[in-house]
Amino acid sequence: MKNRVSIADLFGLPPEQARFDTSEVSAPASGKVWQIPPRYGQGRVFIVPLLGDASLALMESTFIEDTEIYANVVAQPNLSFTVCLEGSLVNVTAGRKPVRVSRHETLFARYPSMESRTESHVTSHFKGGERGCFLTIHLSPNWLEAADEAFLHDVLGNSFWHGVYNSGLASQWMLGVAREVVQCTHQPRMQWHYLSAKVLELWSQQLELLRKLSLPGAAAARMKASDLACIHQAAEILVSEMRDPPTLIELAWRVGINDNKLKSGFRLVYGTSAFSFLQKQRLQRARQLIGEEGIGVMQAAQMVGFRSPSHFSAIFKETFGVSPSGLSLMPDTAPAPPS
Repeated sequence: MKNRVSIADLFGLPPEQARFDTSEVSAPASGKVWQIPPRYGQGRVFIVPLLGDASLALMESTFIEDTEIYANVVAQPNLSFTVCLEGSLVNVTAGRKPVRVSRHETLFARYPSMESRTESHVTSHFKGGERGCFLTIHLSPNWLEAADEAFLHDVLGNSFWHGVYNSGLASQWMLGVAREVVQCTHQPRMQWHYLSAKVLELWSQQLELLRKLSLPGAAAARMKASDLACIHQAAEILVSEMRDPPTLIELAWRVGINDNKLKSGFRLVYGTSAFSFLQKQRLQRARQLIGEEGIGVMQAAQMVGFRSPSHFSAIFKETFGVSPSGLSLMPDTAPAPPS
């Protein structure tokens, strides 16, 4: 079974506030908490306005059954991004492909301006029995325009950036900041300025993710923003799972792109194949483990996914000009890895 409920009914909002964009939901400066009705599950949604017309929405939830939350939303210029700390969700916007984000991934959303006042249907799908924790930050046009960052003008004015898509894995640093924000919202006395500062930190990291999605000239014209996000997400997975990486087919399935597009996308974005990209990352990590952390050669090779010590040593020396055993004897004088 699946529950289908409007955002207005779920949180007892008046119709004029039943928008998918929670930045439009009024809340006092100290924040407001809505509890999820027991008939649907348990959890809460916490919304608080921040400095510069920004706002924060935190959803912590466990639904009893698969649940679809829907709203009719008029396209609006606010930009938002979501960090998924736990669980998963699928965003479905009328006229667009469904977008899925899972644990430690990010969701970027900016709806295009519309000539008419036609409303578009927006839904979020949550899996029953799965604990979710989603931190969403809304940035108003005024806030974005006031930021002294040339890249933002492209984000605001270029239709390439309009849409909803998975913008890749959050960095460990970004996840740490997001967890600090969550903890702060549970304190008896919320530190408003602290939250605003942490939001700025998260935005700076999200901006780096967005920059990764930006390709110059003809390259940008050849790829959709959503496909670029998939390529970068695939790269992050290869780096984080280099010891036992997925096959190319599995990787394509996990990021939601076909394998041919993944292959061509890797060459377009990184200038090399996915296999070569992985091997370079493995070697650089092995060099760090041996030269900077004092890990033994055999152990380092295993940690990054090389099964043959002799093969590892040969490729390592070919790449860095020194054997891994030689590097372990002179970590301070080893050559830098190639760019």
